[in-house]
Amino acid sequence: MLSGFRSERCPDFDRNPVRLIPGIRNRGVVAACGLAGGMELPTTVAPFILRAVTLVGIDSVMCSKPERLIAWQRLAKELDMARLDAMTTEVQLADVVAFVPQFLEGKVRGRILVPVNPQLH
Repeated sequence: MLSGFRSERCPDFDRNPVRLIPGIRNRGVVAACGLAGGMELPTTVAPFILRAVTLVGIDSVMCSKPERLIAWQRLAKELDMARLDAMTTEVQLADVVAFVPQFLEGKVRGRILVPVNPQLH
């Protein structure tokens, strides 16, 4: 249920955040975005009560344009592009079907970029 402290905050963009909660430090935050992992949150209230962990939902649908612009400006200023590039794998659209087995077997880490219009890339 609770494990060793690893982080004070952790975003979860693609899965159910329950796997992240046990390792969050006291007064830490888990940010959840999207429903790809489902609507269920199969956990107890223990980490929330015992460690004062906060679960924050990210409003990626109804967020206003001014708020989005602020977020994108902050990302442009603070995101380390070298780190992002280092964790990015580019796969051409024609190669996606052949690439899928590696993805499904968990052999791919980081961000996968599929340029659908190479002329814009």
